[in-house]
Amino acid sequence: MFIHAATLYSVQSEAADAFVRSIRVGGDWHRVSRRVAADFVGSELLLHQSSQPPVFLYIYFWVSRERYLSARDSEVYGPLFQLRHDMAAATIELGVFAFPAPAEDIALPQTTDLCSKAESWGA
Repeated sequence: MFIHAATLYSVQSEAADAFVRSIRVGGDWHRVSRRVAADFVGSELLLHQSSQPPVFLYIYFWVSRERYLSARDSEVYGPLFQLRHDMAAATIELGVFAFPAPAEDIALPQTTDLCSKAESWGA
């Protein structure tokens, strides 16, 4: 199961362009991580639209939680994580996320009512 790891970065305004160039898809950090960690799938870098100094949400995708944790602590990949953190003024690790397991067929009364209304509108 794929996992998503997420980190918030606050970056000094004068360092924001270099941070983006390095971390975005095709950037130095991204290229190196793709070479040294075969289980790294990809990433997204998002900029908060109204914060100063700039705040970025970096979401990176791995083939599994175990592979992510193993890479994060490895001699080769571990320093890449540290370099990414060193570029920021502040970092908050949000953690590792995955899609929830499929829910059993339990319908809440209010969703059942909405579905019935939607079906009658479409008729």
